[in-house]
Amino acid sequence: MMFAGPSPQYSVVFQGMSHSSLGYEKSCLLLNKAAILKNIKEEEDLYALASNAFELLEKTSDTKTKQQCIDEINAAIVISRINLNSLALDCSNAMLTRIPDFLFKHPELQKYWNNLLGIKLEKNFLTTLPPGFKILTSLIHINLSENQFTVFPRNLRFLKKLKMLHLGKNKLKEIPADICQLTELECIYLHSNELTIISSAIGRLKKVYELDLSCNKLSDLPQEVATMSKLRKLWLSSNQLKQLMIAIYKLKSLTVLDISYNKISALPYEIGQCAALGQINLEGNPLPFEIIQMGTPAKIEELKKLYSSPVPVAMQALPHDYKEPQAHAPHHDQKPQNPLPARSNTSKGKVSALVHQFNAVKLEHSHKEGKEISSAVEQSKPRFSKSRK
Repeated sequence: MMFAGPSPQYSVVFQGMSHSSLGYEKSCLLLNKAAILKNIKEEEDLYALASNAFELLEKTSDTKTKQQCIDEINAAIVISRINLNSLALDCSNAMLTRIPDFLFKHPELQKYWNNLLGIKLEKNFLTTLPPGFKILTSLIHINLSENQFTVFPRNLRFLKKLKMLHLGKNKLKEIPADICQLTELECIYLHSNELTIISSAIGRLKKVYELDLSCNKLSDLPQEVATMSKLRKLWLSSNQLKQLMIAIYKLKSLTVLDISYNKISALPYEIGQCAALGQINLEGNPLPFEIIQMGTPAKIEELKKLYSSPVPVAMQALPHDYKEPQAHAPHHDQKPQNPLPARSNTSKGKVSALVHQFNAVKLEHSHKEGKEISSAVEQSKPRFSKSRK
């Protein structure tokens, strides 16, 4: 399609943008100049626009002019990917540094944006989403993975029909309460970020059946996750979790749970109440080898039965010679297959731990008996009056 040129409003899109982020965008575009121009070479008008913008971007030191050049280059990239007869837009791996806001105000594109159902923006250099994003009211799927987001994009909250959200492999540190406004969400993928905080508001997303929080820095999980009643798959591998929430038993639909490569040394008894659970990956935690092995589909029923018993003693015993594993979880794209580690002396450690427990109990009992004997001996001694010298 013919590009009519940027709207006069383009200059306000990135007001307040720091020179460093502007410099980052400039560097990204110039480094990929040849590839960008090659991809739009067949679109003569867009090619000419981008070529001129690149030439000016290399020469100018004026901030406003830099912004205009960056806008024009990114606009050319996006428009080259648009098919007005399609309900999806694929701008993945397109070397985008921003999505110019004026594109959402272009009169020829209004109907297109309003009807768009899916947009793929993964593998770019995006750090934010423009205000115009809120007109994508029909959008049900968005992929923003492998970009440079450091904060959750607030303009996502306007996408009320969104069902699938990919934000993996970014630099997010927190998931704010804004996410609870996306009430139609069914799948949330937030793996491979730097998350330390997940808002408890996530529990309001009652339609979510897949939640991926693996490869982050989470030390705990909001208990409200247990109220997500439709949750079927939960990935929490490669975090810093020390325990699994007791309310896990409320997730009656949960079939897959991956808590591998954390610091979990004990499982709550309530894990035995997860009736639908068909696989739990426990690898890389300070747990006995036999318990880790029970997470496989073939033995999961044994694990649930074990933790349904009144006193699953020693199943929480930490081997005295246990060393925290140094290995890393498999690449996220490989969904949990629950691989089993080679048999090591953790099994022997479990036995040692049990013996240690038994000896402790025996010692306590022996000590108690000793007190009783001492008391009896004391009572058998002759009693002397205070007056006797």
